[in-house]
Amino acid sequence: MNRLKSVLLLCFVMMMAVSCKDKEEPVHTLQFDVEGLKLSYDAITGAFDGDIPSEGSVFTIIGKGEYSNYVYVTSIIMRDDMEDGKDEKFELLPPGSEVSAIQRGEWGEIEYLTITPPYKIKFRISPNKGKTPRIINIRFGEGDNIGNINLRQSKDLNQEEIQWDYIFSSPVSTNDIFIGSRYLGIQNWNCSGNAPQIYPSAVFPASTFATTFDKEFVGEKNPITLYTDFSDPFMAEIKQPSMVNYIRFLKEMQASEEYVKEATPSLNRFRLADLGAPDNIKNVFSDNPRLADAFCEIIYQKTDVDKFKNWVVGEIIFKGLTVTMDSPGKEGLFVDGDVDKDDPVYVKSITYGASAYFVIGSNLGYDEIKVILTKPSLTDDVWEKLDKTALVLITSSSPDEEADLSTSYSSLSSFMEHPYDSGQYGYPIYCTGCYLDDNSFFHYLCEEYE
Repeated sequence: MNRLKSVLLLCFVMMMAVSCKDKEEPVHTLQFDVEGLKLSYDAITGAFDGDIPSEGSVFTIIGKGEYSNYVYVTSIIMRDDMEDGKDEKFELLPPGSEVSAIQRGEWGEIEYLTITPPYKIKFRISPNKGKTPRIINIRFGEGDNIGNINLRQSKDLNQEEIQWDYIFSSPVSTNDIFIGSRYLGIQNWNCSGNAPQIYPSAVFPASTFATTFDKEFVGEKNPITLYTDFSDPFMAEIKQPSMVNYIRFLKEMQASEEYVKEATPSLNRFRLADLGAPDNIKNVFSDNPRLADAFCEIIYQKTDVDKFKNWVVGEIIFKGLTVTMDSPGKEGLFVDGDVDKDDPVYVKSITYGASAYFVIGSNLGYDEIKVILTKPSLTDDVWEKLDKTALVLITSSSPDEEADLSTSYSSLSSFMEHPYDSGQYGYPIYCTGCYLDDNSFFHYLCEEYE
């Protein structure tokens, strides 16, 4: 486990109480250790302050010292960081035999990892999908033993700058993490794909899960069972879980009758937005700056940028099969015992599919382009209008995540009809992760689908 940073939570809430001898009760202090969060003391408010990113945060607090039994959460208050922001207060129950160890709200969730003092509490703060920063106040204890932590969570810049119009969207679990653009590259361009080496049962530190996917924890593992999401699932036991044996599983799955019957991908989402200018493509691929830079360079090379007034960006995602592993049993995932450092997270499932991203330069208005692209079929007059526009398109369905580049609307039409060739299954577009210690789901960049 990471070295814990010891923090002394000083409670400057001066609640005066007169004893039978007319003497003031002493002001008690609360102490706790904190992992995964940097705090600073504010002498004016008597609270500890911290900053967390828009995508959310995970941190742990452990009570200690003489009054450690008071280090439990009694309320969480959330409000927009605006002058007229309204408070939303969530009253929480102290831990106990009849109280759930996990308590959730719009702000995220807390989980009591211990139900007796000193309490060990894991906080998972949800992403801020609003257009303004938000303040989250966490209140501990009661009576003369009260402490506060104030967290300022930044706004989601990409949500503000790119206003997507969802032409089609199918439901996706909040546990699914979208990774469909993070590792993409473009064939024959100075932007190679960087496909992560992930497979069900692969274990990574929480800090690298669904981001770099590096620092994998290795070791001999107990057997696992894998299954697909077909109506008639393809299942197999992997006696020695590894990337090599997972690839063998996928090849056997491709040759199965179950795959032949149900391998057709379905449209997951299709959305459009007014890009404003080619340079704003960086806000579409904020998780993949290399791809953003390459895409922008291609736009300037393949189109006469000065010729067009309006720019439209589009994203199309097809979803295919999902491979899931059963949760580890009492014996754990690793033969020699599970990892007890760096908050390990294992890959629970992988969903495969295909993606297309495109930018259109035009002198037509955004709404007119949107109407054209959502027509079931294109007439001659529509094709005539499209001939006066410019298209830059990348499509990806390969496991190496090397996208194909095109400037043809026929390529876009072909992708919509056949996202990937028969017998293929695409590349990872979603994954889920679970904490190794309790099998609870890991949440990172959760997207909203409208």
